[in-house]
Amino acid sequence: MRIGFISTYPPIECGIATYTQYLTDALRNKKMDIYVVSHRGGSGKNVFTAFDYEDGDLAEKAFSMMTRLTPDIVHIQHEFGLFGKHYGVSVIPLILKFRLAGIPVVTTLHTVYDKISYEHLVIMNSIIENSDAVIVHETYQLEALKRHIKEKSSLDKIHVVPHGSREIKPIDNAKARLGIHDNTKVVLMLGYFRPTKGFERIIRLWSRIVEKHKTNDILLMVAGKTRGVEYRDEL
Repeated sequence: MRIGFISTYPPIECGIATYTQYLTDALRNKKMDIYVVSHRGGSGKNVFTAFDYEDGDLAEKAFSMMTRLTPDIVHIQHEFGLFGKHYGVSVIPLILKFRLAGIPVVTTLHTVYDKISYEHLVIMNSIIENSDAVIVHETYQLEALKRHIKEKSSLDKIHVVPHGSREIKPIDNAKARLGIHDNTKVVLMLGYFRPTKGFERIIRLWSRIVEKHKTNDILLMVAGKTRGVEYRDEL
């Protein structure tokens, strides 16, 4: 089977880019024929850059490039910031173009909050209605969608596929190398410093966590690159 992905892709520094790389690598190991149409900046085996984040004709550029690769199915990695202005509304005509061409579309929704805003719901309703299948990573995301989407045929398309994580070998003496006592309990929060990550919430709750685990030496470690100096300084 030839699978076409539309997504950011490394060396672009983006969690979805990395996710797509891991997923496509795993599918290639299963002997799938994989092609990626990416934002400008992506590169690699069978990776074709066709559009940028703010392109007004993003949908046409992505569709035109992907159809040249003759996929059996297209898998779109969705996040609201990846498909242009107005909450990434360009993803909707993109999906419709594939539907009109008779090419099945699977869309993974990487951002589904427990409380869904009106703007997000407008976009997601259209994505779910016009995709052949939809993937979310957590059960709470499916439950949130159930509260907002009443059409059963739409809900039947949504599947929970856990995000998973890499299997890695622990680094020997990692705590010692960072100057942390071996018996210290470490809570790690990582990602780009931007408000949507919610770093301030764990900081606000930290005193309660320390109180609950007061018999332990406990350390909060926050690690990540800066996307927004003001938010970093606020933290």
